[in-house]
Amino acid sequence: MKSIVIRRLLCAASVLAAAVLIGLVGGTAAWLLFWASLAVPLFSLAYRIAIGRRFRARLRAEEQSVVHGERIRCALVLVNSGALPVPEIRVRMLSGKIECGEAEIVCALSPGEVKELPFELLCRHCGEALIGADSIGVGDIFGLFEKQFRATDTIEVLPRRQQLQALIVAPPQETERRHAVRRHFGERVPDGQLRSYVRGDDVRRIHWKASALQGRLIVRNEVNEPKSEIILLPDARSTLPEGETGWLAEDSIVEGTLCIADYYLRHSVVIRVVPDRKRTVRIRSESDYSRLYRICSERFFSGTERPDELLERSVAENGTACAYILLTWEIDETLLRRVDHCIRLGAEVTVIYVGDSAEAGSMAAAVRRLPFYQVTAQQDIFAVLGGTAGEGGAS
Repeated sequence: MKSIVIRRLLCAASVLAAAVLIGLVGGTAAWLLFWASLAVPLFSLAYRIAIGRRFRARLRAEEQSVVHGERIRCALVLVNSGALPVPEIRVRMLSGKIECGEAEIVCALSPGEVKELPFELLCRHCGEALIGADSIGVGDIFGLFEKQFRATDTIEVLPRRQQLQALIVAPPQETERRHAVRRHFGERVPDGQLRSYVRGDDVRRIHWKASALQGRLIVRNEVNEPKSEIILLPDARSTLPEGETGWLAEDSIVEGTLCIADYYLRHSVVIRVVPDRKRTVRIRSESDYSRLYRICSERFFSGTERPDELLERSVAENGTACAYILLTWEIDETLLRRVDHCIRLGAEVTVIYVGDSAEAGSMAAAVRRLPFYQVTAQQDIFAVLGGTAGEGGAS
């Protein structure tokens, strides 16, 4: 771009110098110099218009969805269908959630030539990513004017799925409940399993043998026993930091949510994932996990509620029989104060912080009986949750 500006300035200076020469000296030579200086930009403009109409660029990608951290092979196809050559083409690649080996590519096209420029992209972050050429500058023969083209496409970068053999955040132990067993109408029935029929009960629950012996309708009492379960509260607010910091936090929260859910699913522990008050995914089977994976892939960072607010609401609704895991990208005094309040009520709370704040660990240490884990930008979320990280961990 700087070279184009310099050439334009030189061309304008030559036209101005010829005009001054005409005014001071006059004569045929001065006029010829003036018209020659003026013809150069006019010819360049006409040349740019001519080749711009015959030039085409398109992007071809091998995949429309890849996994975070994988490479994707792409190709930029440049077509010159005109009779004039294209002396200079400057291709500037996109950057951001993807990483391209070459930031700029310079080439040329002969008349009727089709050129394919292969390149590889590294998909560094989850979510939708724009790939391709941010700008394709097609210059004229003198390099005074440049027509801009664009060849981009959108691909979906899916989060990684990795199984953990040992998770630092251990599942809660189910409390064994022993029910008194008594003889009821000649058969051993757990206490509280049968009761008298009341209007509105489902007739399919009638225990006919017990009803015949008793002389009145008896139904099976199908009240599920309360069981402890994991409630995972990922921080799904839309107010993430901008740029690389926010993308890293998104990756860790999404992939941490998936690997935690997968771990408890394989250990037959029910887990509920609550990204906000409107959405809850209960993980009890592979189909539930697939649904959670789709939600994570579609980027659930659209909420407004803080994870500590969700924690307080969950403790109020579900009590202290559940174990709570709070996965967040921001640690402050308000969050820790609410966590401390829930722990004092008897709730089992674990906090996983995704970020580089050095003060977070010392702040969390002030809360008694709080398991706290920190995942920095230099660490991998799977390594920290699996207990193989070289630094950081519980405090």
